[in-house]
Amino acid sequence: MDDFEQIQAYDTDEQKTLYMSYFRVLQGILVSLEAVDEVKGIKKPQCSKSNSYIKAAKELQSYFINAGAIKEVIDALPQVPSFKLSHSQQCRYIVGKAIRNKVAHQGLWTPTFRKAYSLANNWQPIYAFAYEAEEVTEGISQLYAARKYGDTDKEHRKAQRDNQKLLDAKNFVQSKADNGYLDIIAFTSEHADSLFPTYVEHIEQAYMNCKMQSLSSMRRSFDLTTIDYQLSLLQTKFK
Repeated sequence: MDDFEQIQAYDTDEQKTLYMSYFRVLQGILVSLEAVDEVKGIKKPQCSKSNSYIKAAKELQSYFINAGAIKEVIDALPQVPSFKLSHSQQCRYIVGKAIRNKVAHQGLWTPTFRKAYSLANNWQPIYAFAYEAEEVTEGISQLYAARKYGDTDKEHRKAQRDNQKLLDAKNFVQSKADNGYLDIIAFTSEHADSLFPTYVEHIEQAYMNCKMQSLSSMRRSFDLTTIDYQLSLLQTKFK
């Protein structure tokens, strides 16, 4: 098969659209993980006018806008097995959605830089960028504000489940907060560590079940990035 025939075979493959849908989800996770690495590396600001505050806000905005939409995208993809999040995953997911809504619709959310002490750190100071816990919980309260429920037992149960999810997420924030502040860099890292391996596991399972490896082979021959390469790269980041 010559180059033209290979390109034509790739472009006309009936699974190409699905392949690229999976590809873009994995790409979004990789971009989000880059943002996590960036925020972890931000240096302590030297003064209140330091660019570190803006850099932290920008990277956090990038992370939550990308990461906050990934599960909804996965849930809508054909062939991906349905899955439920654990209690801790669900709490982090809800908190992440609340932050996403704020940074997506209201712009940069500049964190506070603060010093805290804990027994776990032998009462040595811990420096951290943080969001006010009260602002985070307010965002959680607004998540389902526009959601309408019907007047049936099924809809009542759905409303109760949604309310419980929000309550659990608020309690989660309070359990993580220190004197009214949530260490947002630590939360961002935990959010990625908790959710992304599960997302990738289900995308990989669907990719293998759909037997789309031939499309990766064709993309490799064109010197294009493949799902196989993305999966191997993600596995190294999860170790």
